Amino acid sequence: MLVAQMAEKEGETEKLKVQDQILWRQRMNCIRLRAEEIVREEIIYTFRKMSIEVISLSIAINLSSN
Repeated sequence: MLVAQMAEKEGETEKLKVQDQILWRQRMNCIRLRAEEIVREEIIYTFRKMSIEVISLSIAINLSSN
């Protein structure tokens, strides 16, 4: 879905696909790689944020139990 949204925003059309398949494929590969990087970074960010929250909660529990 992200790839389709990015392709539409950047004007990658079926017309270009018919006119120049190699150029269209190159552009679509570039869009796909950028979309994968966005998703990967979001996963890493979310994981780090969750890890920090778990550590903070663990510290709070340990402090309250002492």
